[in-house]
Amino acid sequence: MTFCQQFTIAESHYQVSTNSQHIAEHLQHLFAGFQTPPQSTPITFTIHQNPDQTIQVCPNLNETPPQATIDEFVSHFEWQLVRSAFDHMSFLGIHSGGVVYNGKTILFPGQSGKGKSTLTLGCALHGWGLLSDEMIFIRPNTTHAHAFPRVLCIKNNVELFQTLDTHHILQQPHIARQINNSICVSPQALTTIPQDHPCPIHLIIFPNFQPSHPQKLMSISPIESLTRLLQLTYKRTQSPQILDTLGHIVETVPSYELTMNNLPDAITEVQNLAN
Repeated sequence: MTFCQQFTIAESHYQVSTNSQHIAEHLQHLFAGFQTPPQSTPITFTIHQNPDQTIQVCPNLNETPPQATIDEFVSHFEWQLVRSAFDHMSFLGIHSGGVVYNGKTILFPGQSGKGKSTLTLGCALHGWGLLSDEMIFIRPNTTHAHAFPRVLCIKNNVELFQTLDTHHILQQPHIARQINNSICVSPQALTTIPQDHPCPIHLIIFPNFQPSHPQKLMSISPIESLTRLLQLTYKRTQSPQILDTLGHIVETVPSYELTMNNLPDAITEVQNLAN
């Protein structure tokens, strides 16, 4: 029996077939947010699990672990397709979380460990519209944000998110699945923004998680915001429009740094700012 699915990642269209139901279930979970009908002929992959449990991919992806478990393989495979899609996209990609609240699009740019994914998932569990917890795409000619509905991965602080999970989303195994030492939360379980829906940007908030510091919201200048966004932009040396695009955004959108020491108070601060 062959399982087949198609999906779109950052304008790249893929079709994946496999003979393994277990692999198919994992891939369906990981790619749930991207399962939109392709607009062109998809790039096709075939995944075959042999009787000895080894896994073959045609065409083969670079650096595939030779003796990977299914969890390790599907995580690697998903990331390779994402990276391939990034390399061919016409968007600017900013390393940022993003939500929509009260009709306003709010970006949370930042490096790993600064709290952008934590803040994004916390807001999403409150019912705010989810763009992404990892990468926001900007259309250069419009400066609008577009969603990147990748699965949200929880590696730490599971108990913290459970206290915010009033609808018990994280307790549903078909929504929150353990894959490769992470709890992978399907974006389909949350209030998501479609990939092709343009979202004008209203606020930029740079999270700065500091558990031993008091919470503080500080306005930052357009030039400081531009400097930070440039450092967080994917393929910034290959995008001739980047300065014009990001410069227009920071000149028209207020930017802040939010020093946060706990998630509920940080969400309240963002909510007050957006009201």
